[in-house]
Amino acid sequence: MLFRSKGSNLFVFQHNYNEFHQILEGSLAWVESSHYNPKKASRTSQFFRDKGFGSHDIYLFISEIPSRLHRNHIEIVTMPDPNDNQMYQISRDDLKSIILEVYNSDGRSFDKEERENTIELDITSIEAIYKLRRGAEPISLNNASHVFVTGNSGLAYAAYRFEREKMMPGFFTIPSVLTDTFVGTMIWVQEPTELAENFNRSKILAYTNLAIQPRAPLISKYLLVIESGKS
Repeated sequence: MLFRSKGSNLFVFQHNYNEFHQILEGSLAWVESSHYNPKKASRTSQFFRDKGFGSHDIYLFISEIPSRLHRNHIEIVTMPDPNDNQMYQISRDDLKSIILEVYNSDGRSFDKEERENTIELDITSIEAIYKLRRGAEPISLNNASHVFVTGNSGLAYAAYRFEREKMMPGFFTIPSVLTDTFVGTMIWVQEPTELAENFNRSKILAYTNLAIQPRAPLISKYLLVIESGKS
């Protein structure tokens, strides 16, 4: 993994891991159901249905999660003790208000009640990042001790707004939440030459391998020449 290769330590909060499990287990009831409704189904259920996966495939996927995490050196961790580092406690209400405003303004249908639990868990994760940073205000990714990486661009934007409007550091800092795309791009920008060389090396090897592999007609002609030489 790119993050790991650049010296990053990867973790998953226990509450996020549990939520992920619940979403997968929830898909089991719908993936083969005759009452499946794509308009009400979760994105996870839609993914499995679109790929033609059945309940057996989902069971297999769930069973492989621990080994996949271990293989990629991703550790499951618990939340910091809520009684520790109280001086770094953020306002959950302010953060939630901004998240809801962002979610309601993106032009898509948003069911607050349906996503209430997920929003609370995301706030808990962001809250933990601030406590783990212990007041540090990193101005570069290399100096950021902890970052919550997500594929949810809306959540990342809401966290950025919260940083600007409520924390008010007075200068640019790395937000508590970044998208996986942004982090990957930042790593690439820092060392484009090395990544480009590795990419070009792979392309050269692939093209060379393709060029030296004779096609079937050429092999046939070669064998005919050998056979005629024997006679």
